[in-house]
Amino acid sequence: MKPKKERSHVDFMKVNSPDEVVRVADMADEVWRDHYADILSEEQIDYMIDKFQSPSAITSQMVNEHYEYYLLDNDEAYIGYVANVKEKDSIFIRKFYILSQHQNKGYGETAIGKIKEI
Repeated sequence: MKPKKERSHVDFMKVNSPDEVVRVADMADEVWRDHYADILSEEQIDYMIDKFQSPSAITSQMVNEHYEYYLLDNDEAYIGYVANVKEKDSIFIRKFYILSQHQNKGYGETAIGKIKEI
């Protein structure tokens, strides 16, 4: 029998303050520029960030659309973020990003496990 793979540690910190919203927006900017530069123009990335991932867009989603944002923390750094919306008896994940330097380390799998527990 294969030994069970140990999960990487991830804490969820609910985003509440304007500073935390800015931290999420900064991560979104990094993620979008890192991952989408090969398939989208810089102008399109700028538009998408402004429309959906800027501090004002994130704040609007939280206030008007009842999004809940969480910073993902591995005890050393913020490694990504998740945004979800409760719909009836379930949670719909709207955004789920892990910074590239923290990918392939098991954080995503651990985060999904915690979301399932919720």
